[in-house]
Amino acid sequence: MVGQKNTKPKAEDVIPELLNGETEKAALSFTEFMRENKMPLKWASNNAWKASYKGKSVCYMIVNANGDWVIRFSQLTRDKWFVDYDDYITGAGLKEFVINNINRRLCPGRECGASKNKTILGKTFDEVCKCWPLYMRNFDGVDLENAKQLVLLIKKYITDLAGK
Repeated sequence: MVGQKNTKPKAEDVIPELLNGETEKAALSFTEFMRENKMPLKWASNNAWKASYKGKSVCYMIVNANGDWVIRFSQLTRDKWFVDYDDYITGAGLKEFVINNINRRLCPGRECGASKNKTILGKTFDEVCKCWPLYMRNFDGVDLENAKQLVLLIKKYITDLAGK
């Protein structure tokens, strides 16, 4: 989109321009969920929006011109996060969801490096991207519900952290 920096469009306005069908419905469902849970997505850069809670980053949503949409979880970039969240992520389905979406690719165009021998939820990985260790693309159905559940766990973690 031309001029996004000046207009700072809402994700809900851009999604129908770049996505369609089930992909569009899933992305719109996620934006609605974020708004309902007091973490509205705010424009960050072209086709990218950030959600925060109590001043802490929760996730980024990116809608690509090629018809893809991506969620990258911000709190997962901290090495400590995985240790802290092992106690929060208790359901087998959610654990499997997180493990299946570990990003083992390096950031495009960056020299971020990768964490070696990173243990996440009891499973050790040889390489995990340091910038965005959890990265989901074009998800819907059960995966969309798991992503929403993970957002709520991050929100709870931020609330618990603020209470300490």
